[in-house]
Amino acid sequence: MRLAGSTGRPPLVPPSSGHRIAAAVLVTCGALRPAHAGIAERMSGTEHWKDGCPAFFAPEEPPASISDPPSHGGAASFGVLPEVDSPLGPSKLAFTAWTNQLTQLSPSATQPVLYGGQLVFHAAAPSGVFFTGAVGVERADDDRFRLSNTQAFVGYRHASYLLGTAFRVGTAIRIGGGGDPTSGSDAASVARRESLAALSLLREAMFGFDRPVIGTLEARIEMVGCHAPFVDLRVDAATWRPSDDAATRYPRVFLLPISAAVGGFFRPHQAIYGEFTWQYRLHLPYSGLTRVGLGWEWRADEFHIGPFGDLHLGVRASAITSSRATGWDVTAVIAWQLLWQGRLQ
Repeated sequence: MRLAGSTGRPPLVPPSSGHRIAAAVLVTCGALRPAHAGIAERMSGTEHWKDGCPAFFAPEEPPASISDPPSHGGAASFGVLPEVDSPLGPSKLAFTAWTNQLTQLSPSATQPVLYGGQLVFHAAAPSGVFFTGAVGVERADDDRFRLSNTQAFVGYRHASYLLGTAFRVGTAIRIGGGGDPTSGSDAASVARRESLAALSLLREAMFGFDRPVIGTLEARIEMVGCHAPFVDLRVDAATWRPSDDAATRYPRVFLLPISAAVGGFFRPHQAIYGEFTWQYRLHLPYSGLTRVGLGWEWRADEFHIGPFGDLHLGVRASAITSSRATGWDVTAVIAWQLLWQGRLQ
């Protein structure tokens, strides 16, 4: 069901050469079947696959000759998303928890284990303006829990189809940031905050001092069907300049992580994905950092309570390397899709 007040079906995206190449890659993944082929032989339990199996009809283009045809979630109903704060995700309330550690190679040193968590609220229509808010905590095993920056983002996203309704395509851009008014601004507190940011692998802007600004660009193409294989690309950019009560001049920090992920559903309710991330860091240690992760997600599409819709549970394990360190990261997510006026997506 589309959002109340929507004007109808989204415009189709002209099939550029880049889209055609990505579509060809997805078609060859996993011995996939055509969208509506073999209906008679695959009726049992088909509703439990991502878009039905074979794929149900697009709700934006229901067939006139069929009464009450089965339909999937629509152009913006993307499958598993590698990051909990993805601009292309459905409206949701989510909590993510993680632990990670770095081992410095030269000079040799083992950094403390970090434990953290973040609450994320995301409100979005299938296409249009969206809002994301997030706040978290983190502690090193030799320190107390510290509150993260309270972050707010606003952005615009667009979802549509490619090659009829064979593929869903999404793009999104956002900007935002935030700070922590409870954090001290004396030199010792700022130094501790920046040390925590440096060890918060690919979450640095959550703890950078003072008031980091973050921009995000994400693009995705996903095949509509049983397995919903996808290619997802994301670029983030963040910057901040630390300052303290003594007006000490610290160098400005710049971060540029670039991620690519591929995956899909290998059985009803369950998806896997692989993700590769490379990050450039300026004025933080361990530049040239890479993260290679494998993730799994389970969806319970019957678990609805009040405004909460589909329940998503996920976990990702990652190996991390840089020119001067190696490490690991384990992240878990629990998320509920939010429902207003029926399904937003």
